[in-house]
Amino acid sequence: MDEQAHEKWFREQVEFELAEADKPGAEFVSHEEVGRRLAEKLEALRSAIDN
Repeated sequence: MDEQAHEKWFREQVEFELAEADKPGAEFVSHEEVGRRLAEKLEALRSAIDN
């Protein structure tokens, strides 16, 4: 993908996600909550590997 095509794709992605964020009912998750959810998933994966 050349630079111009990447720029176009990137801008389209940003515009799409901004429109999603503006929709009623959009869920905003704090950095801390994302970290907590990731930690839970990693722990579950580690437990599955150990068993």
